[in-house]
Amino acid sequence: MQFNNQPIGQAGRAKARPLPQTLVFFMSICGVLLTEQGLNELGKAIEPYLKEGTIGKYIYCTQAVQNGNFIDMTFEPSQTDGSIKDSMLVSIPVHFVKFMATGAKSLPIGFSSYHESNKI
Repeated sequence: MQFNNQPIGQAGRAKARPLPQTLVFFMSICGVLLTEQGLNELGKAIEPYLKEGTIGKYIYCTQAVQNGNFIDMTFEPSQTDGSIKDSMLVSIPVHFVKFMATGAKSLPIGFSSYHESNKI
């Protein structure tokens, strides 16, 4: 038996489908704190994406997803230092990540003040 072209689950309900990528992209912001080794090894390559806050240097992006041994981060131009003019996908080795947090686009996630996060 199927519902919406999806198999019916054991409890008689349709299995949950992931949110459309465009909706996930619109709804969230992610904060990514890199290790010192990551900051040092990535150097100038990561500089356009870094922000400075009470926790030190971090990355604010629209989406961060683990893809094997890498973290794929999606950026809008407003989330960079101004040198990036189009949406970007940047991948870094997962071992360079110390901490990640995701939240609603309208709320701060602890990396900056409420005012700063609303600029994103």
